[in-house]
Amino acid sequence: MRSELEEAGQAIPMPSLRRPPREDRVRFWSGDSLPPEAPAPATYIHCRPCDCGSDGRLAPWAEWDELNRRAYAHLRGARSPYPVAIVTGFHGGGYILRYRVGIALDLLRNGWVSALVLSGGHRRGGSNEARQLLDQTRSLAGQRGVDVEDRLLVEPCACHTATNVRNSLRLMAAMHLETGLLVSDSKVSSQASVFSSDFDATVARDLHCAVGRMSHLLGTTALQRMPGGRNGCRPTFGFRHNPITFLLPRREPVLFWVSPFTSLGGTRLSALDCGPGSAKMRACEPDDQDPFAGACLPPLRGGRCAL
Repeated sequence: MRSELEEAGQAIPMPSLRRPPREDRVRFWSGDSLPPEAPAPATYIHCRPCDCGSDGRLAPWAEWDELNRRAYAHLRGARSPYPVAIVTGFHGGGYILRYRVGIALDLLRNGWVSALVLSGGHRRGGSNEARQLLDQTRSLAGQRGVDVEDRLLVEPCACHTATNVRNSLRLMAAMHLETGLLVSDSKVSSQASVFSSDFDATVARDLHCAVGRMSHLLGTTALQRMPGGRNGCRPTFGFRHNPITFLLPRREPVLFWVSPFTSLGGTRLSALDCGPGSAKMRACEPDDQDPFAGACLPPLRGGRCAL
C-alpha cells in the first residue's frame, strides 16, 4: 500500500494530469547516477521483434533498438518525479489505445515523467502492437504539441497483459530505474480492474516469479479493498471507490506505481530474474530468442500476417 511504501522511505509522488510537479513539494528522480552505457538489449528483450511488411509477410523490425538507446541517453540528463510511465498495448488498437496514450502524454507534457515505455508485441498475430503504439504516440504528440523526440522506449515482445508488465519491468530493471508509473483506464477496456482484482493471481498463474511491486495511485477500479486489506493494487473502499459508483457511466484514467525490484525472504529480486512463465505464456511468447538473430514467429493461425 502507498502508506506502507512511504513508511519504508519510498517516495510516492501523487501525479497530476493537469499540473506540473512542484520541486518544493515533490521529490525528483535524477538520471545523473545511471551508467553511461545503455544495457545490452538481450538483457531485457527475449524475442526477435517482427512486424507485417507491405507484402503481408512478417519481417524483422529493428527500430526499437535505436529508439531505446537514444531514450536512455536522454534519461541520463533528465529530472522528474518518475523516470518513465508504462503504456500497455491493446490488441484492437483504435480508441482504447489512443486513450491510454493521451493519458501518458499528459504526464510527459506536465513533467511527471521523462519518457514513456510503449509495450505490446502481439508477435504471434502479425502486426506488432509496439509499432502501432509508437505510430499512435507520435501522431497524438504532434497534434497536442508534446515533444517526444528521444523520449520513447519500446518493449516489443509482450503478447499478454501479464507480460506487458513483466517485460516493461525487465526494461526498467536493466536500465536501473527503481520506480515508475503504469497507465491504464477504467470502464474503457477494464484493464485496471484486472490489475486491481486479479494481478496477484495472474502473476502466480502465468508468470511464476516475483515480478516486482505495484500499488494503486488514482482512478476507480471495479474491486475495492475493505479497510485493513493488504493488497496494494486495490484502492481503499470508500465513497469514491465502491461497486455502486463504479457502475456510473464515467470514463477515467487509472495510474499505478510500479517497481521492478522486490524482496523475498530477505533477498532482493528484480524482474530480470523472471523466466518465461507458464506453458500458456510460452506458447504465445517463447521468451528465449536472441533479439537480433532469432526467427520471426509465424502467426498462430498460419498464412499471411494481419496488416
